[in-house]
Amino acid sequence: ITDCAVEPLKVELAELEQMIQDQQDKICAVKANILKNEEKIQKMVYSINLTSR
Repeated sequence: ITDCAVEPLKVELAELEQMIQDQQDKICAVKANILKNEEKIQKMVYSINLTSR
């Protein structure tokens, strides 16, 4: 296999790796958002428990 044949595949691989990294970054952002929302929900539940006593 020559470099001419391999080069387009290397370019495609780099593009795919970048796309994977982008998706992983998005997943991390969504997970962080979920954790923030869970904290908000916990605070709401806690305040509801305090007021219902």
